[in-house]
Amino acid sequence: MTHPLLRSANARLRHSLMGLALCGLLASVQAQTQNQTQTTDQVVAVLKGVDKVSLYAKAYDNKAQTRLDPKELGFPLAVMEVDGDFLKVKLNGKEVWLDGAEVAINKAVAFNCVKDQQRPVKTASIQGASSGCK
Repeated sequence: MTHPLLRSANARLRHSLMGLALCGLLASVQAQTQNQTQTTDQVVAVLKGVDKVSLYAKAYDNKAQTRLDPKELGFPLAVMEVDGDFLKVKLNGKEVWLDGAEVAINKAVAFNCVKDQQRPVKTASIQGASSGCK
């Protein structure tokens, strides 16, 4: 028969080991997600109407470090990290943040076409983005 204190210690040890295993699993998933972002997303252009791109030392900084002509950026730029609307990229050997509202990103987008077996209903609308679905 096992002593009650020993049973309690074994139970706490099991819970601690499960917690550590869960933390390790979560860290692994987060690292994979960040690596996926780093390898797939790219800043490919400046949006229409933006004549200078603001560079920030950190995301959501109130003041831009500098503003560059888009010709000086050298697209595409690999996205290293995303924080809300801000994108971290490496530019001339320095890590800087760009405002996502000023640039265009090349990001894979998955969507499914909706196929309906019923006859279409006439509506007062324009042809939509899914019109090319077959």
